Amino acid sequence: MRRLSLADETATTRSDQSGRLTDSWHAVVEAVSGRYSELLFALKASEQAVAARLDDLTESVRGASEGAQGGRDDVAEAVDRRVEDLATLLRDHGAAILQAQSQVRDSLADAIAGRFGDLAYLLREHEALVSRQQSEVREGFAEALSSRFNDLAYLLREQDAAFRERQNAARADLQDLASRIDRIVPLIQDGHAVAESRAASARFQAASYRAALGRVKVVFIAQTAETWPSFHSVVEAFRHDPRCETTVVVSPFLQGGYPSARLRDFLVQRDIPFTTAEAYDLEAEAPDVLFYQNPYDSTRPASLHVGSVERVVPRIAYIPYGLEIGGGDENRRYQFDLNVQQRCWRIFARSERHRRMFGRYCRAGDNHVVVSGHPKFDWAQGFTADDLDPSLVRAVDGRKAFLWNPHFAISSESQWSTFFIWKDVLVDLFASREDIVLLLRPHPSLFTTILQHGVMTQAEIDAFLQGARDRGALILDERPDYRHSFTASVALMSDVSSFLLEYLPTTKPILYLRNEAGPGLNDDAEIINAYALGDSDHAIRRFIDDVSAGRDPCRSARLGPLSEYLFGTDGLAGQRIKDHVVAAVLHEGARWPRSRARDEAPGSPDLGRGLSTGPGLTRPVDPSAAQSAASAFWMACNNTFLASPEYYMRQEAILQAHVLPLIETTWSILDIGCGNGRFTLLMAACANSVRGFDLSRKLVDQARAEAARRGIANARFDQRDLSEYRDEDVYEMVSCMGVVSTLIEDERFDALLGILRGAVRQQGLLVLKDTVAVGANDVFVSTAEYTSLYRAEAKYLGALAACGFDAIEAIEMGRDQGLVNKMFIFRRA
Repeated sequence: MRRLSLADETATTRSDQSGRLTDSWHAVVEAVSGRYSELLFALKASEQAVAARLDDLTESVRGASEGAQGGRDDVAEAVDRRVEDLATLLRDHGAAILQAQSQVRDSLADAIAGRFGDLAYLLREHEALVSRQQSEVREGFAEALSSRFNDLAYLLREQDAAFRERQNAARADLQDLASRIDRIVPLIQDGHAVAESRAASARFQAASYRAALGRVKVVFIAQTAETWPSFHSVVEAFRHDPRCETTVVVSPFLQGGYPSARLRDFLVQRDIPFTTAEAYDLEAEAPDVLFYQNPYDSTRPASLHVGSVERVVPRIAYIPYGLEIGGGDENRRYQFDLNVQQRCWRIFARSERHRRMFGRYCRAGDNHVVVSGHPKFDWAQGFTADDLDPSLVRAVDGRKAFLWNPHFAISSESQWSTFFIWKDVLVDLFASREDIVLLLRPHPSLFTTILQHGVMTQAEIDAFLQGARDRGALILDERPDYRHSFTASVALMSDVSSFLLEYLPTTKPILYLRNEAGPGLNDDAEIINAYALGDSDHAIRRFIDDVSAGRDPCRSARLGPLSEYLFGTDGLAGQRIKDHVVAAVLHEGARWPRSRARDEAPGSPDLGRGLSTGPGLTRPVDPSAAQSAASAFWMACNNTFLASPEYYMRQEAILQAHVLPLIETTWSILDIGCGNGRFTLLMAACANSVRGFDLSRKLVDQARAEAARRGIANARFDQRDLSEYRDEDVYEMVSCMGVVSTLIEDERFDALLGILRGAVRQQGLLVLKDTVAVGANDVFVSTAEYTSLYRAEAKYLGALAACGFDAIEAIEMGRDQGLVNKMFIFRRA
């Protein structure tokens, strides 16, 4: 209240002082105005007097003029007098004016001085009053503020005390809550453990149920359309097997801005059903096997990293997305030794050479690696010129198209790409000729990497491509499906990329564009020695001229070792992978295998089932009874594959690399102990005709059904025992794999040797695959399952030599407890 009253009083006083000052100023103005009016009046009176005197003067002059008769002298005298009078009058008038002005100035000065004195006095009074009032206001404010601050301090002290009381209460509540949480957390952990246990139990029961029904549940994690060929035939093989439940899950590719819609559209166009990673509940679905499309966890959501997946999926498989050929320590780690490669249950390799590279560079070794051939070659099977994109056919326009495939690696660490080395040279060369065209299919990451490194802008890339097109030199192919480029082209020119191997089965010429600054190639680099080398303008021009003229000087050197580098380019790699996975899963059942290959090998060749019980004998006590038991077992057998699935995959790979290249298309072949025809049908693809027979009716029926399913007409299968063999035909090659160990009686072994000698044409081939004893003695094994006799290797080879068979090659497939398993190739003298 005091603060308000002081403000009101100050405002009133200021208003009074302002009024008094205004009145004084008005009085000064009125006084000055009055003196000014008096001066004007005096001046007007003077002017009137002067005017009257002028009128009199004028009248006098006029009278003088009219009375001129009195003489001119009088007139002049009269005029002079009048002028003198006028001058006097004017001087008097001027003096009066000056006097009046002085009086006005003096009056005004006196009046203004007096008024200003009053005004100064009033201002001094006003300032004193204002000063007093300001002092009173300050004192009032200080008093009021002090009172208010005292009140506020009191309130703050009260609130601080209340806050401390509440803080102490909250601290006590938190301590109580922490105590409760400490008691609850173990319960929650126990509950979580129970839930995990129940979930694991549910997954185990589901797997057990599927295994009991002979069913397998598989999921494929797909990320890009460009790498789909690694999956396609495998997915199709699983989808067409009624025992398998197959799901394709589209997961985002989290690097390089890859558009996720690209893969979805690709699958929709091909009527391939899929779901998304967001919609797929991996834990709830609990598949038996999960396939990865690439080994890079950083490209997938965390829920699909190998560490997360192996908690809920018992088996992780990986099919390499490309046919890696680049070298360097970093690249070898990416190819062979990331977490995925180390922890996989299975990796499917393109060749035996490829498997051995895992053995050298993967810390988990190669026990988990199976040689199946690469499914990419299944994808290429049957694609012909009739399937080409019409727009590509129009663009090529009858010219010879040279496929150019530059790599994306342009950094100093991995400088494989030759794009900047040869781009202008190639465009100029192809622009100079009308009969050829450059079909550019860059690595999908090339232009993105160029932009990221700031080497070119998008406008510069577009200008380069458009300029090359305008010159008629270049066609750009960025289709997800590379089969169009492979089919439309007459040759390949590439630096380090998987195309250096993928293009090989086309049998077309290949030019390797080497970058001397790059880190080199991996262990498969030896094949590059069979390619043309593009290390200069002249070498590139010579290659183009050769191909244009139909010359291919490197053809024989290039195609000779094809099967060594690429196993199984027969279109059946996907089928082999599916067969292997299904057999392994059903064999393991619901058992959860260790995911890390370094922890457990998936199974070495089963050289003698039951051998762990100890062989003990070198010969059976009753050879006849033992032979009867062995024959009975094999006659009733409906599955000849008693070892691990990867063992038979390895056997197939060895056949592909060492035996099939020896077969000529005119040959007739006999396969003794053909089983279900798996290996017989491989030979049928190379020969004129193949005949197989086996002791088991069930296995023979399986072989016939498979041949019919695959439309193989040059293979015939019969059920018979060796003792019933009476065939007098001779063959260019006889195969007898896994049979000798079933012949317990020496008489039967001798009979087989006679059959082999009679069946193989002179200079013909004999292929045997058997387990033999390393020492000097035979090893006899008899279990509840079957009975076998493994003959000493020296005795085994001596018996064959005595029949005229010269050993030309022996490939070891496995070794265990004094036994060795080998594939032998003999030539009959």
